[in-house]
Amino acid sequence: MFRILNRDLRHVFPHIRLATSQAGANRLINSKIPHQYVTVVQSDGKLSDDGPVRLASLLRQIDQTTEFIELVSTGDKALVKIRNKKQAIQQEKELKKKRVASRVVTKELQLSWVISKGDLAHKLAQARQYFQKGHLVTIQFIAKQGQLPPPPADCQRLIDQVHETLADVATMHRVANAGKGVTTRTIAQFFPREEKRPGGSTTTTTSQALPDDGPLPS
Repeated sequence: MFRILNRDLRHVFPHIRLATSQAGANRLINSKIPHQYVTVVQSDGKLSDDGPVRLASLLRQIDQTTEFIELVSTGDKALVKIRNKKQAIQQEKELKKKRVASRVVTKELQLSWVISKGDLAHKLAQARQYFQKGHLVTIQFIAKQGQLPPPPADCQRLIDQVHETLADVATMHRVANAGKGVTTRTIAQFFPREEKRPGGSTTTTTSQALPDDGPLPS
């Protein structure tokens, strides 16, 4: 069965069915549209005042080198849109990016600056499982309640140790500090190795020095 994807049309024709799937499979365009008469849906979502027109006549009116006619829904009327090819390709790319982004899962772990070897091994094993599933991982390094963090050199050693232990499955992308005094915490963001971060650029394996203070990673 078909489903309605165009939000504008839902309010106008709640009973109509969409003729194409969200992924573009089974898309009916131009001469493949199985209707003699069609009604054009304009860019503002409203129907053309011309009413139903012959599909063959509409095809002759458009420049098929740059445009195409797409069947968007069926019901009492066969509704079509005249689309620009370049814009349609760009919209498909953007939609694909959104789908990929929606599948990205970020996991969070907390490590105390003063952590036992056993607890550290357990936490890093958990992080390793997340990376093997393709998840992003944010690790927060925190002090115990009411205590200040250790000296910066000791903090850096723990961060480097975590980075080196996970280097075969992950790359460290960003390190930043947040809070002050006893609330100070350090956030490190890791990506699964071989993965590309949003935007298409690849991650690096270079360990980054801790900034004096900075905003939380977005």
